[in-house]
Amino acid sequence: MKYVNLNLWISIFFSFLISIMYIFEKQYIFSLILFTFSLVFLTGFREFGKPATSYRIAHLYVGNILFLIAGGYVFLTFLFSMFNKIFGESIYKLTNADIVLMIFSLYNIYNVQKLRKLAFKK
Repeated sequence: MKYVNLNLWISIFFSFLISIMYIFEKQYIFSLILFTFSLVFLTGFREFGKPATSYRIAHLYVGNILFLIAGGYVFLTFLFSMFNKIFGESIYKLTNADIVLMIFSLYNIYNVQKLRKLAFKK
């Protein structure tokens, strides 16, 4: 239970931090998408009438998958922009928010594997 609660707090903090970083970089739509993904983590604490760990694990799992998809999108955008060099165009420049999102996605890969093992133990 401690592991799940700690991961929920870490995920809530970083997801809102990343959303705010994208607002400062004037990428409002992507920030709004990430903010809605962050609400999945937040609702993990607010399971109405059911404080069971399995519900929190489910919210963590789904939120981590959503942020993995967002981080994968940014990473693939960067990789495919390398082909722009062939056509003489510029490469996509990674911002600070992009780097933090990709690092958070790497953390989420580890977290998904750990949560999967934890969920099957129960």
